[in-house]
Amino acid sequence: MIDIAIVDDDIQFLDYITDKILKLNKEIKVFSYNNPHDFMNDIDRYKYVLLDIEMPEINGINLSKQLRDNEISIFFITIHKEMMISAFGKNVEGFILKDNIEDGLFNLINFIDRQEEKKYLNLVIDHNEIKIDFCNILSINYSLRDIEYCLLNNKRIIQKNKNLKDAQQFLNKDFIQINRTCIININHVDCMKNGYLYIKNFKYKISRRRIKDVKIKFIERELNY
Repeated sequence: MIDIAIVDDDIQFLDYITDKILKLNKEIKVFSYNNPHDFMNDIDRYKYVLLDIEMPEINGINLSKQLRDNEISIFFITIHKEMMISAFGKNVEGFILKDNIEDGLFNLINFIDRQEEKKYLNLVIDHNEIKIDFCNILSINYSLRDIEYCLLNNKRIIQKNKNLKDAQQFLNKDFIQINRTCIININHVDCMKNGYLYIKNFKYKISRRRIKDVKIKFIERELNY
């Protein structure tokens, strides 16, 4: 189990966001605090914390400054986008907007999964969570404002209104972008020839500006085999 803390003075919101997190990932155990001082007494038990920026006793930004010497990843909770700039600092990994909880928690869960060396990617599609093993992904392609995950079993999963940057931030080191519209899983490459990568029955064009990085990635893979 992974322990995370949530610090917010609104008890009803603490219950609400705790329930949301547990529905997204049952491997996470959530501990909620409506008093920042109580949280500070337990700080050593946590690797991840969600801090409300606006609290009466001490705001989340000032509280985060007290955590600079701790090995803890901070996600701020806020309703005011304009406060995000002033909230950046050491250990700050992201923000959860109260008017867009689902996307914020999606980013949080994927960040924790990467830190805990999980082997799968979390997607939220039509309010449903989908887990995809990294090893099952052949390529990720962008087209017409959507991204398409091409899988080993010839299945395709479409995520609407996303781009490659949205996908790339949650991938592990096995993936590399080879042109403006495509990311591939280097582990599935059969060969590289004349500016193309060959994966199963597919051929992928490597852009000129990315050819050097792709060659290095391919060589690294060969050396690790």
